[in-house]
Amino acid sequence: MKIHGTAKGGAISKKDFGVVFSASGGGSGFDLTGLKAYYKFCNDPTASNLINQAASIGSSASNGADFSNSNVTSVTGLIDEGYDYDLSNGQSVDTGGASTDWEFMYNTSSGVFSFVGWMKPVTTGRSSNRIFCDCANIGNETGLGIGEHMVVNREQVFFYLDKTDGDAEWFYSAEGDYPDTTDWRMVFVSFDANGGSNNVQISVNAGTKTTHTSTISGINGASFNPMTFGSARDPPIFETDSIFDEWSFWNRVLTDEEVTTLYNSGAGFAL
Repeated sequence: MKIHGTAKGGAISKKDFGVVFSASGGGSGFDLTGLKAYYKFCNDPTASNLINQAASIGSSASNGADFSNSNVTSVTGLIDEGYDYDLSNGQSVDTGGASTDWEFMYNTSSGVFSFVGWMKPVTTGRSSNRIFCDCANIGNETGLGIGEHMVVNREQVFFYLDKTDGDAEWFYSAEGDYPDTTDWRMVFVSFDANGGSNNVQISVNAGTKTTHTSTISGINGASFNPMTFGSARDPPIFETDSIFDEWSFWNRVLTDEEVTTLYNSGAGFAL
């Protein structure tokens, strides 16, 4: 197991950019190229699945993956509504299968992806929760995941790639940039197999970008568990206790200015 953590870059302000985004679909004008999945968490969790809305806003790359909800409640989110995963075995599980829906994140072809979304912890003091992943690094599994690492004096987001048991890499954001509070925060992660010494990037609230070097060239294949929001696997373990809103997944690396736009000075941005 390898643990990485090297900070690079600085906080980004919208005033630093004069970028006009290409209106390739969607009413927002945001460039939707490579948008594979977009979850607004506005579907009634007691009546329907969590719906991938990428295609409905104009993405030609959408993977169509919907999620089946269990023990999830609808609450006020950062933008409109959100989902509260409240530790009562709450989770949303991919109904389509990782081998088809999420192949781009297994690095079997392009080897490039980004994802970004909003979290609001409901309680504080929890040490290790999973946000979105397809395995818990238990046993001989392949997969990836992102979670919260709330060890005292660390307070970080982690991202991991697990090719085989014993061949895993864990990457952390800068220490202290994911505080143990109940404030909304936006998490961004990107991976580029050919990205050189910064092929993994993590940031919180569009601030300091922490970059890492991954030596895993690819996960190569489907995992043993479906992609899941709110816990590590089905049945759930390492459940989160947070509200989720506005998560998007891409088969390209979002630019700094795009991440800043999505952060929108802490107000969020609906695609």
